[in-house]
Amino acid sequence: MVLDNHGGFGHPGRRIVLHPDGTFEQTLYTDIRGPEHDRALKGSYRFSEDRKQLTLASPRGGAQILYREPHAGKVYWVKAGERVRIHEDGEEAKKLRQTSLQTEKH
Repeated sequence: MVLDNHGGFGHPGRRIVLHPDGTFEQTLYTDIRGPEHDRALKGSYRFSEDRKQLTLASPRGGAQILYREPHAGKVYWVKAGERVRIHEDGEEAKKLRQTSLQTEKH
């Protein structure tokens, strides 16, 4: 499974590849610096039983929790404080949808 915010020029890009063995690789990227990708983080992940919550655990001990929020035919993965806001109308919600991780369809 791949999550990506499709950034690069207008906002920093973030791509997370979830491997079947329970590990992930996160890449931060930007078009401004060129086509290079920096591997920023590797670690392990787990889904909640209902697959609506994703926990990314760093080998350094930190963890980030993202929540699955479907909206307008897309699936977004956002932090707890963004769960309601991603569904709102207006410029701020539009910007949040633009910068949030989305499930890539293959």
